[in-house]
Amino acid sequence: VGENLELGKNGDLCWRIKEDLKRFKNLTTNHKVVMGYNTYKSLRFTPLPNRENIVITKEPLSVEQSLGITQILEKDFEKQMEEWRNSPEEIFVIGGAKIYRKSLPYSYKIYLTKIHKKDPGADVFFPKESEWGSLYSYKVELETPDFSYITYTRL
Repeated sequence: VGENLELGKNGDLCWRIKEDLKRFKNLTTNHKVVMGYNTYKSLRFTPLPNRENIVITKEPLSVEQSLGITQILEKDFEKQMEEWRNSPEEIFVIGGAKIYRKSLPYSYKIYLTKIHKKDPGADVFFPKESEWGSLYSYKVELETPDFSYITYTRL
């Protein structure tokens, strides 16, 4: 996220940082990754390799769009999150904003990359810290002039 919690614009990320993409891959490989339809669409309907891709949709996807993924209808998402809540497995919610907002009440950890920039063209934002920040303690894992890795853990 950017300084103003920017996530994306025009169906893509605001920033692409090689080290962050590598970290994302290392964190999520061999785990479930949960995403909304628009995030999946931004991946050109191509599942991320070596991960169980779960896509939250309003309506079932076509056969072509659903190869290699598990679909969960949006109306069943909170029920599924409740089931996953006590799972010993780390399950990664990878966007977009609506899915982040709906999953925060069930989340115990947030791996956040804070970009030390603003993107005035952003059109998708992470939920405001006032919606979740008081529920978590945080630890800065890495800080550079350009970005920081911060891990938030539910109190």
